[in-house]
Amino acid sequence: MTLEPPTRHPLRRPLQFSNSDWLKAWLNRAYRALLNLKNLRILRWIDSPMPGLAWCHRPGAPSPESWIHPADEPAARRLSEELASGHARATLRLARIDGDWLPVDVVANIVLLDQHTTAGLFTLRRASGTAR
Repeated sequence: MTLEPPTRHPLRRPLQFSNSDWLKAWLNRAYRALLNLKNLRILRWIDSPMPGLAWCHRPGAPSPESWIHPADEPAARRLSEELASGHARATLRLARIDGDWLPVDVVANIVLLDQHTTAGLFTLRRASGTAR
C-alpha cells in the first residue's frame, strides 16, 4: 500500500502572513492588555501601554472603571459578559491623560490564567477615523 500526499483544494490557499501587509499594520497599531473581568481594570499590558491612555489612575475617579466613559460602562460590562462565548467586540471611549476621551475598538478574548482563574485579553486599537 502506498500513501499518497493529501490533495489540496484548488480554491483554498493557505493564509500567507508575508503577503498580509494590512494584518501587520493592524497588529502594529494594536495594544494588548490582560483585564480583570470583575472590575474591568488592567492587570498588565502584554505590549507597551497605549500612548496617552489614562489607564492606571485618574485623580478623583469615583470607581475603578472610571477609565471607561460613564455612558460606555454598560457596553463594557456586556463585553465582559459576552466572553462566555469566547470573544466579543465593542467600541468604547477610554480616558486620555489630557482629560478627553479616545474612541477605541476593542476585541476581547477569554484567557485561562490557571485552573480556576480567567482574565480578558483585550486588544485595543484607535477607532477608525480618530486622530493619531
